[in-house]
Amino acid sequence: MLLTTAPVLRRTRLISSVVLLFVTLVFLATQPAVAGIAAGIGLFLLGMQQLENGLQTLSGGLLERALRHSTASTTRSVVFGASATALLQSSSLVTLLTMSFVGAGLITLPAAIAMLFGANLGTTTGAWLIAVFGLRIDMAALSMPMLALGLFLLRSKQREWLAAGQLLSGVGLLFLGIHFIKLGFEGLQGVLLVTDFAAHGFFAILLYTLIGIAATVVMQSSHASMLITLTALASGQISYDQGLAMAIGANIGTTVTAIIGALGGNAAARRLAASHVVFNVGTGIVALMLLTPLRLIVEGGAYLLRWDEHELTLRLALFHTLFNTLGLALTLPFLPRLSKTLEGYFQEPITDPFEPTEVKPQYLTPDARLFADTALTALEREYVHLSQLTLATIQGALGLAQAHKMDQDQWAEYLALPDSLANPVDAQLMYEQNIKPLYSDMVSFAYGLEVSRTPAQEKRERAILSAAQYLVEATKHTKHLQKNVHRLSRLNHPDIAAFYLQLRLLLSRVCMASHELVNDQEGPNDLGNLVLLSTWQKNFAAERVNEWQGALRNRRLDSRIATSLLNDMTYVQDLVEALQEAFTHYFADRQAEVSTEETGTSVANTPP
Repeated sequence: MLLTTAPVLRRTRLISSVVLLFVTLVFLATQPAVAGIAAGIGLFLLGMQQLENGLQTLSGGLLERALRHSTASTTRSVVFGASATALLQSSSLVTLLTMSFVGAGLITLPAAIAMLFGANLGTTTGAWLIAVFGLRIDMAALSMPMLALGLFLLRSKQREWLAAGQLLSGVGLLFLGIHFIKLGFEGLQGVLLVTDFAAHGFFAILLYTLIGIAATVVMQSSHASMLITLTALASGQISYDQGLAMAIGANIGTTVTAIIGALGGNAAARRLAASHVVFNVGTGIVALMLLTPLRLIVEGGAYLLRWDEHELTLRLALFHTLFNTLGLALTLPFLPRLSKTLEGYFQEPITDPFEPTEVKPQYLTPDARLFADTALTALEREYVHLSQLTLATIQGALGLAQAHKMDQDQWAEYLALPDSLANPVDAQLMYEQNIKPLYSDMVSFAYGLEVSRTPAQEKRERAILSAAQYLVEATKHTKHLQKNVHRLSRLNHPDIAAFYLQLRLLLSRVCMASHELVNDQEGPNDLGNLVLLSTWQKNFAAERVNEWQGALRNRRLDSRIATSLLNDMTYVQDLVEALQEAFTHYFADRQAEVSTEETGTSVANTPP
């Protein structure tokens, strides 16, 4: 089973195609049978890719919705992973879906691991299909009409017909690939291939296990590796025991891709990759240790099913199912402990947002791009990340009081202290190195999505980006405001000091209301508090302007300082309005319209 991010999946499949092309060219002149096998593998892999594309096009969010409702229990998660893989015949698609959802926080790690365990079991259905049907009927005769109709439908612009064309052409390529592989091995009758390796006993088992691992790593598909093993066994190119060892190796080989896929991933990807390694390697070791008892159980099953002694491919399919089921039974009881261990071992690095280094996106991962639901959730969570960073910048730059550090009745006393403005955060630096780049990453992520979305999802994406843009504007107003707050607050002028004290007290309450919106996500209830504070700020500004006009006429206030005060009042008003607009856009489709007329009459004299 493949466990990888989309870019790694594309790169590894490209490498596999190049290797197969090279093998085909080398053996074309000297050994046409080997060239036919290589060509068949290439067609098989191309068919799997086309089948995955068709399933993603056709699902329209069906897979995502089914996954959301399949995590209520461990049993349901395992059943979903197994049944989805059996139905789709694509463990990579199920795995990518699982990784995307756990990375976006839509499902828990234990549920994701249980789904991966189930997907491992689901891959065994591929061996049964090949053993029962693929090697017993004329696959080429079935593939031709499918390819003809599928290629015709690929020209359609309608999603349903396009998906049908992708599915038909994918299945047709799978069948044609199996046909070429069968012909290739039939052409090798009497010719030594992997049996050239002279080995006996347990060393031979280990050797063919390594061959199975290598085949899976090169082809990046356990389905393709099992196809080669079953076809080689049916044609007599390998013995039954060698086939058992290669089947075990195919399971273990998928972990190499998992490790590669996790190298550039986040903590969620590394946890899932580690669980994949634990399950597959552990299951493989147990299967090797219990090879003789498992073989006896298979023979017992063959006797009950009345298979004759020549039905080796069916025995291999049964063995493949048996040892994967055994691995599931041994691993599943330890799932909670495994999840906690992986969460403790693989953690996201904790960074200080005020360090002079660029903050990286936390949720805009390559896996999140693969499905509409995960992409939208990733944008929402990254907006929360950006809003937390923005509010922390405002509080740190202006020396504001914070609710988690002291009671509100102590805020005014704290803000009057000179120490409240000590060690400020550089708002300009935060804007350039953290806020603006993070917003740019969100825009690039949203505009670079290739997965199809509904109009409602696209509307939601635009609302999130608009909300994020207002957060950027709020940070810009903060950096303009910071200089005068620190300079004029220290003047020996009681009226000016009182003015900046009131402004900072107002902004402290605004940030507290904003934090409640971010943390509680209640929207309709808490947004009204922000509207109240914005309305009070406008009334406060009008009163201060009247006072300053009188002070200027009486020459109690310097004109240059008055200009700075007016500018700062404008910056504060713009900052509060930017935060209000940010959360209004973010909660636009979650709340009823907040009417300012209902609150405006009662807040004119309400203190901040």
